[in-house]
Amino acid sequence: MKVVATGELLLHPQATTEDIVWRMLHKIKAEDPEVLLLAGDLAYGVQGFRRVLQLARAVMPEVRIGVAPGPVDVYSDPSVVATTRELHDKVLPACAKEAGAIWLPTEVLKANGFLFVGTLGWTDYGAAPEGYDIAAHRKDHPDATRVDWGAEDGVVAHGFAERLLSLLEAHSKQTLQAIVVSGCPLGLRQIPPKTHPLAAGMRCNAKLGERVYSHSGLVGMVSAGLFGDGVSAEFLGVRQVTCPSTLKVPGYVVMNCDHNEHPAITEVRLVTAQHWGAQ
Repeated sequence: MKVVATGELLLHPQATTEDIVWRMLHKIKAEDPEVLLLAGDLAYGVQGFRRVLQLARAVMPEVRIGVAPGPVDVYSDPSVVATTRELHDKVLPACAKEAGAIWLPTEVLKANGFLFVGTLGWTDYGAAPEGYDIAAHRKDHPDATRVDWGAEDGVVAHGFAERLLSLLEAHSKQTLQAIVVSGCPLGLRQIPPKTHPLAAGMRCNAKLGERVYSHSGLVGMVSAGLFGDGVSAEFLGVRQVTCPSTLKVPGYVVMNCDHNEHPAITEVRLVTAQHWGAQ
């Protein structure tokens, strides 16, 4: 089974144009995937988010699509009267349903012995290392200034974590290989080094990542970008990372998945914007 994952498309006239997204989706179609995973940060604004899903469905009407949101997807949108929570829980899932896609934070996608689950993976600043200036980070970063959950970050992050882990646990007795799709990186090798100016905040997500690693059927994690660097992927075989990589936007990861093989991800190919001809 072939699976393609992409994320952090950031559809917007001043970021990634619709033409670029359309061209990339046609390149993905040529890969002949059975499953398309959209790992968040698809667009600025609800209309853009809806448009990406519409384009994906128009280009690949027979492909199963799973989508997880990223922080940008729940930014305040003047065109929609909705809170951050309502965007995440109602508005964006409705967009996914309209396009015939599966909203991975609340539903699972099963295909050929694989289980795909998802989460936004909100950063738990309460788990930041000692001495980390949380207030300064929140003041300067749009994930804080344009998002208001109506609750503390730690409470929000904990809620997302428990929902993701409960989805994994609910299917733990089935012989399924699990791939987690998240809007924020969870894998330790997906999170930038300590020298990165925003690393400390994002490394808080490793707390959830460690719990996800403990799931017996986990074979991989796919996340939207590392601060503008596209989609990253981390695959495990006998608890060893076999292919950690980061792509430039827009790009995608092609995975050949075989439930009867070990490791279950038998081939991974990284396709950057340069590879498929984006300008």
